[in-house]
Amino acid sequence: PAWHPFESEAAYDAAVAELPESCRRKLQSMPMEKRARYIQFANRFSAKRKVYGNCELIAKDGTVLAKCDQKKIQWYLQKGLGEIVGEDPIRVMLTFEPEWRGVYDQVTPEQ
Repeated sequence: PAWHPFESEAAYDAAVAELPESCRRKLQSMPMEKRARYIQFANRFSAKRKVYGNCELIAKDGTVLAKCDQKKIQWYLQKGLGEIVGEDPIRVMLTFEPEWRGVYDQVTPEQ
């Protein structure tokens, strides 16, 4: 059956429901005999939460330096290195000029 090695079809369905939407779409296109193994793989290696938040670090001139998560924003605020300038998305303007910076959309991997 398609749900093997899960204990039951209900356990298989529960595992499918826990997958991120992108994994569920990929699962639909797979042959039945590969689905159970893919679910185990996806549960083990897929991100359990958003990889990045939608928060932005902004330079003094308004240039977006990076996107980051709420935890990193809190770090900048606690250290006194930034101040909130926007709420949706959360935007923090740095209180200093970074030693190096590139434009967020134009950064190349070598930099």
